[in-house]
Amino acid sequence: MEIFAINGSPRKSGNTATLLKKFLEGAESVSETVHTTLINLYDLKFTGCRSCFGCKLLNGDSYGKCIIKDDLYELLPKLFNADGIALGSSIYFGDMTGEMKCFIERFLFPNFTYEIGYRSIAPKRMPIQMIYTMNVKEEFFYSSNYDKHLGYTENFIGHTYTMPKRLCSFFTYQFNNYKKYRVEAFSEPEKAAYKKTQFPKDLEAAFNAGKEMALQITKG
Repeated sequence: MEIFAINGSPRKSGNTATLLKKFLEGAESVSETVHTTLINLYDLKFTGCRSCFGCKLLNGDSYGKCIIKDDLYELLPKLFNADGIALGSSIYFGDMTGEMKCFIERFLFPNFTYEIGYRSIAPKRMPIQMIYTMNVKEEFFYSSNYDKHLGYTENFIGHTYTMPKRLCSFFTYQFNNYKKYRVEAFSEPEKAAYKKTQFPKDLEAAFNAGKEMALQITKG
């Protein structure tokens, strides 16, 4: 069983990466046959979809395949055939990071056809978990329609593969030393207190989500 976690945050040891690692730990706890891989998008050189339509060529060997030869070229076929995937991103201006958006364009479009009903030709309808980390509080997430905005992309993922599950970590602690930065919009002590009580619960939720995915795959 192959489960991948894709880190769309520029930080390799930040909140998003930490939750993704815990997710993979949960998946690995199910069985020794579960193999996991963490991929940091900011380590790769790639672009979003270039609209070359190579994946849509009629009677072509590239139908359903991305032909852009960058660092995603050999990775995408592995992901298309994965047993499960977690996509993690910090939230910038109410949306996923630019790297994650570019990745999702490439991850979806080859298997999202222009056939009747925009038929999916994904080799596997694998389970997908979304993990988001953000500076805002939960009430702001909903009152500002972050959930609906992110839901648009999630719906396309659902059409092409399966409808993803969502895990959110709110009001995250952003800096190791708040005294080094000018931050007046929120209270560092409040964030520190929230991190102490809530982030362990978020880590537990990520672990359980990974375990649940692996069990789901095992049961078929």
